[in-house]
Amino acid sequence: MGFWKNDSEMHKSIKKGNHYAHLTPIQQSAYDAVVEGLAVFQKKIMAKGISSKEEMERVISAVIWEQPQLFYFNCNVMSIVQTGAGYQFMAEYIYDKKKAMQIAQQIDESANFILSQIITDGMDDYQKCLAIHDYMTENMRYNFSAVSVTYAYDAFNLEGALVKRQAVCEGIAKGVSYLLGKLEVPNIIVCGTSDINEQKIGHAWNMVELDGEYYHMDITWDLQEINHFTNHSHMYFNLDDESMLTNHEWELEDYPSCEAMQENYYVKEKHYFRTIRSFELYVRKFLEAGETYMDIRFEDTLELPDDNGTYLAGIIRKNAAYVRKSMQISHVFNPYNYVFQADFSYLG
Repeated sequence: MGFWKNDSEMHKSIKKGNHYAHLTPIQQSAYDAVVEGLAVFQKKIMAKGISSKEEMERVISAVIWEQPQLFYFNCNVMSIVQTGAGYQFMAEYIYDKKKAMQIAQQIDESANFILSQIITDGMDDYQKCLAIHDYMTENMRYNFSAVSVTYAYDAFNLEGALVKRQAVCEGIAKGVSYLLGKLEVPNIIVCGTSDINEQKIGHAWNMVELDGEYYHMDITWDLQEINHFTNHSHMYFNLDDESMLTNHEWELEDYPSCEAMQENYYVKEKHYFRTIRSFELYVRKFLEAGETYMDIRFEDTLELPDDNGTYLAGIIRKNAAYVRKSMQISHVFNPYNYVFQADFSYLG
């Protein structure tokens, strides 16, 4: 995935996916017209056959989520007028063509540099996704101010995510999609909501396809500023629908089902435990090796005496005494998906 130097290159590089597939044939024609119009900075884009403003908004929304390289038009303004033949989209542009192409080059160069640092020959798609996840969570900052400032356009697009490394969920999801696209890893940007302080807030994240199965990957919710504990969280890396639905919502019929768990981080890395005994055996090896960060998940059917991780931390301390390790531990436990994370510092 990259940016277009001419019309021929544009037509070859347009990737149509899940959002496009859920449009009617007439809406798909309008989608094509919008993409081609925005690619050449057209101000009035005609969509024939569209029967309502709401239908046109659906088309533009599909373009926004599926074509992140069109970062330079103002997606917050949907000025739509009815004409005799259909509806016309009056596009507004944040940058003129010259400026947009300069930023486009910066985005592409930054994306290529990132991938050159984290991707190696022989990696499978799971490893590529994990490398992107870890890079983004370690190098991305959430742009809290952009949530309430309407002119912070870059936080919602590729410029914020890949050049400035400061973005909101929409920009982060688009940046991840752009990187995955360059690696030809099938992915979808999901538009839904998440639960924050008992309120449903608009949210965006990614789905990735690995070995024919889809998984949720929410890098925003693995950022340190969001989880408030560590910048090495994998709590939202390759989840199934059931796990994701504890605090996320989306139109299920608009996206593929995510039912598998074999490419989930904790399952894949053998950090997933169904019994306390298997956890204790892991803890012994962990402490004997002098490791300093624990990121694990438990089967949610396992009954624990508390929902704050105190019981699990107690097991760690008991085993530390058994292997004669003196240490301090700070921990957090997420009761929604049974993820336990801890930092260790050894004494003496």
